[in-house]
Amino acid sequence: MPNTEIVTFEQATSLTGKKAIDFFSDSNNVYPLIEQVRKEALSIVPNVKTKKGRDEIGSTALKVSKSRKAIVEAIDKSVADLKAKVQTANDVKKIVVSELNQAREDVLAPRNKWQAEQDEIEAKRVASIKERIDSISSIGEFSLEEDKDEIAHKIDALENIDVSEFFEEFTAEAAKAVQDAITALNARILQIIEDKKAEEQRKQLEDEQKKNRIQERLTNLVQIPLGLMGKHSSEIQAKIDSLQEFAVLEEDFQERTEEAKTSLYQVVSQLEMMVNQAKQLEEAQAKTQAEEQANREQEEADRLQREAEEKAKQPEPTHEPIQQAVVEQSEPLVGDIAPFGITKNSYPDLFEEFKDGCSFDTSEVPKHGKGYVIPEIEHEGKLYRYNMQLTWDYSWGIEEWLESEGAWLVVEPFEYAELKADIIDYDSKEAMRYFFDEEAIFDLAHKSDDIEYKLEVVLRRVQQ
Repeated sequence: MPNTEIVTFEQATSLTGKKAIDFFSDSNNVYPLIEQVRKEALSIVPNVKTKKGRDEIGSTALKVSKSRKAIVEAIDKSVADLKAKVQTANDVKKIVVSELNQAREDVLAPRNKWQAEQDEIEAKRVASIKERIDSISSIGEFSLEEDKDEIAHKIDALENIDVSEFFEEFTAEAAKAVQDAITALNARILQIIEDKKAEEQRKQLEDEQKKNRIQERLTNLVQIPLGLMGKHSSEIQAKIDSLQEFAVLEEDFQERTEEAKTSLYQVVSQLEMMVNQAKQLEEAQAKTQAEEQANREQEEADRLQREAEEKAKQPEPTHEPIQQAVVEQSEPLVGDIAPFGITKNSYPDLFEEFKDGCSFDTSEVPKHGKGYVIPEIEHEGKLYRYNMQLTWDYSWGIEEWLESEGAWLVVEPFEYAELKADIIDYDSKEAMRYFFDEEAIFDLAHKSDDIEYKLEVVLRRVQQ
């Protein structure tokens, strides 16, 4: 309910401490103050048409602002005082909590000490039981050097452990440790048995393989003479020398050592007999070959003598032209390029290479339209030009390749007039007569009806 003791603005703004907090905590106490300021301010009716009236309005508004500030400052001051008291109360609360907590700990100290001692006793008891269980588990461990009997002794020891005593609530854990250890040791015994069986099988296999190797060596030894049948005496003698240096060791042949020595002696003896026979045969063959060579040399000398005598009797021959047909159109020109150009059908791979790598002179094509260009490309030192104009669109590039009709031609063709002069020159030296008769040479040198390809081939052949 509103405070009826505070009735003026000055009384309200001068309140401090608890009175100020109590007063300003109730909005019903503040509304009368606000109404008082509002009524006083609005009671003045100035003339806005005069400067004095307008100034009076401003002055009244300033008074309202000062009244607002006075009320706000009074409220802020009362809140600040309250906050200071609250902070002081919080500090006192912390002291109360700290002191009484310490008092509580002092009261609990004897019981906490007793509990700590009991916890330590319990921990030692559990640790002792865990240690005995770990000892049981350690019996189940083994080294690779332990044999089957040693491991069986461990199993007997484990089976004699009575886990119903001394393990209390850990009896089940102790029983499991015993069973796990016995299982591990039994598995090890089975593994030892399997390993022993595998080792015996390995040794048996190794013995069999060793016997097989010995038999293979003995077989190879006695078959040496067969492999040298028909060989040169030097090769047989080299094998004898090698075998005579070979030592038959017991560690290599074991119980068949004496058999190996006997076989070696027999093989060497057989090879010595073979080398003597080979030498006799080689001497006989050498003698026969010498006689045959002498006969061939004599026959050749007689033949040459007869030919010389017949040639001396024959008259001096007249030179007759040897005709040779001009090479077919498929024979390549210098640089392996035909005069009719590179087409899609004649050189498909090279045609595609030129097509992909060529350039175009588009300087005469309108920037926003179409024109015609001729592709060009350099290849092996020669400039080739496509023999057809292509439509160039600045937006798309080349519109279409007429692959089936066009051809790439060398820009600087072969100088055929020069070639004809060379042909005539060769004719004067009679070199051309080796390839053509008189009529053919005249046609090649003077006619111009599609003979350029023939001329180039002829010149190349003559120059070679």
